[in-house]
Amino acid sequence: MAMEASKVVQRLLNARPVNLPGHKNRINTVAWSSNGSYLATGSDSNLKVFTVETDGYCKEVASFTGHTEAITSCCWNPKNNNELVTCAVDNDVRFWDVGKKKCAKVITTKGDNLNITWSLDGKYIVAGNRDDVLTLIDAKERKIVSESSISYEINELCFDVSGAFLFAASGIGGVGRVEVFRIKNNKLLRQTELIGHTSSCYCAKVDKTGMLMASAGTDSLVNLWDLQNLVCTKTFAHLDHPIRALSMSHDSKIIAYGSENGVIAFGSVDTGAHLGGLDLGGGLNSIAWNPTKHMVAYSSAGRDPVIQVIGVNFKSK
Repeated sequence: MAMEASKVVQRLLNARPVNLPGHKNRINTVAWSSNGSYLATGSDSNLKVFTVETDGYCKEVASFTGHTEAITSCCWNPKNNNELVTCAVDNDVRFWDVGKKKCAKVITTKGDNLNITWSLDGKYIVAGNRDDVLTLIDAKERKIVSESSISYEINELCFDVSGAFLFAASGIGGVGRVEVFRIKNNKLLRQTELIGHTSSCYCAKVDKTGMLMASAGTDSLVNLWDLQNLVCTKTFAHLDHPIRALSMSHDSKIIAYGSENGVIAFGSVDTGAHLGGLDLGGGLNSIAWNPTKHMVAYSSAGRDPVIQVIGVNFKSK
């Protein structure tokens, strides 16, 4: 029997966090492989990969260098749990092979990349840079197929489950929204927009079912969207500072979102109820639910940057 969302959060908040060692500077990104076996973390020019067991035992399995500037985002190949990509402010997108422990390919783009995402069908990767240019990459051929210059702010990126549509958190004229693009003939074509924030939208994430998307931004709100009808169905308003990261659990029952003042809130996707919170004591950079179990990884940007993982089967505090 599935555990109730409120009980899951209660056990997470009572769990003793596990610290992942090795990074000395700001950790910008955390991401799980599609089967939940690996956790990747990026800080400055250093990428690390860990295994984290259900009971909290963690082990570093790979450490990569190659970027010359800070890694800003990473994501895994949804079809291959040994391959991931990173982007950085050195203009490069790098493919990494965890099994062979090496960089498999370097693609140089035209700007400092801030966000990256990989379509669930495995076909495409999109990187967004500081100048709001979206670079579309053929993942199999590992080459750039098109570049789209966007005339407004582009932040976090994510695909729908089909891989045909790209969602981009953005802000235009002081209004936060999620832009929707379609891939056709190796090009990104703008389709529509989802308006639901009073200021810039930083985050966008699709749940595992593909039925829901969450967006969040500087207005401190998190909106939950019905992707079949493209309407906002719920709003979470439990934090008072801009939201920097969010993630939904593998069963689509719980949303976790965190603000720049270092508070993570947990909410019920079904009811919209606030289920509890966690104060990190420093700004949140990234958060990610494990895609197969009730385990959450997050990176804090306090005086001593740290990556922590909590899970329902970890030892209690």
